[in-house]
Amino acid sequence: MGGSTSQYLSTVTESWSQPNVVPSVDDKPKHDAQYGFNNEREPRERKATEDDLYWARIPPKRRDYCADHLIEFQRCRKLNYPFMYKCEHYKHEWDHCQNE
Repeated sequence: MGGSTSQYLSTVTESWSQPNVVPSVDDKPKHDAQYGFNNEREPRERKATEDDLYWARIPPKRRDYCADHLIEFQRCRKLNYPFMYKCEHYKHEWDHCQNE
């Protein structure tokens, strides 16, 4: 947990001390987001509804387009407790979605 905070702070301080080397974290992108793609990229959409997320008790910071994978992972953990190793494939799907 502390690693991400210290990384953010070091980026902020470096962008302040060396503005020509490290861009500020508050700067807008300067390049086209579609550069290198032939067609428009499809926007990701969330498959789980707001009610599904509420009833599954998914915290607001995790309510992204991978929330449906997280719901399946949490359901598997609940059904297979204490043998949560049986849910490895659901966790892998959720991690893969987060890193895509």
